[in-house]
Amino acid sequence: MTSDSSELEALREFIEKLKNTQLPILVEGLKDKKALMKFGINNIHSLKKSLEQTVSELAENNKEIVLLTDLDEEGKELFAKLLMAFNRHGVKVNFDARKALLKTKVRQIEGVPSRIKNILNKR
Repeated sequence: MTSDSSELEALREFIEKLKNTQLPILVEGLKDKKALMKFGINNIHSLKKSLEQTVSELAENNKEIVLLTDLDEEGKELFAKLLMAFNRHGVKVNFDARKALLKTKVRQIEGVPSRIKNILNKR
């Protein structure tokens, strides 16, 4: 990331992609869900049950989903498992928001609001 302004732009892109989607958004936990809800993002689901049960429930009524796990090692492993499970159920995983987040320093979804605040406070 070259500058705070370009990172802030990537974070805005990330939020806009999530706000504008009609697809269900799956995050790891309740803290991630609450962080995204601060931006008026809805239709967020968190992993509360087993992976397979969560995937099965979401696959029942959805042909496509936004999958947002953390970008740390554990989150990447979880992403791979969930991606394979959704593929087995014939559900397409949308990567647009994840690609936008990869342009930032944020590695945990719950850290998005504080990262934006930190950048804005430097100005």
